[in-house]
Amino acid sequence: MESYMDPRREILSITKAAEELRQKTVADPNYFEDLKRVLARMDRLDKTVGPGLKVGKSLRFGVADGRAYYIVIGIRRQVVEVIHVSLSDGYRFAGVSLDAKGREVTLRGVAEQNIKMREAMGSIFSR
Repeated sequence: MESYMDPRREILSITKAAEELRQKTVADPNYFEDLKRVLARMDRLDKTVGPGLKVGKSLRFGVADGRAYYIVIGIRRQVVEVIHVSLSDGYRFAGVSLDAKGREVTLRGVAEQNIKMREAMGSIFSR
């Protein structure tokens, strides 16, 4: 398994790849393969940083007919700072707001529950 000394570098690389993908349309013959690659990179980063709430963990929320994707970039006592990963329709989760400094944050409990649920589902379906 790859090891990332500083997950922030990989986070920035993933968000850049997602932005490049947003410039394509689903008619592009490589669109879905590129989308799978970005999601696989997010999954690898999740595994690399380990279980629980950590910088580098991805959050995925169901929105409308798709998902809103975020990666944790900071952890505070009551909130978690996240960065939006604009994939597919670029949906955003209503539970993510801006703090006084304009950073995207969600409640720590929301992030912890999202990660806990995804990890539990992953352990069930990886058997």
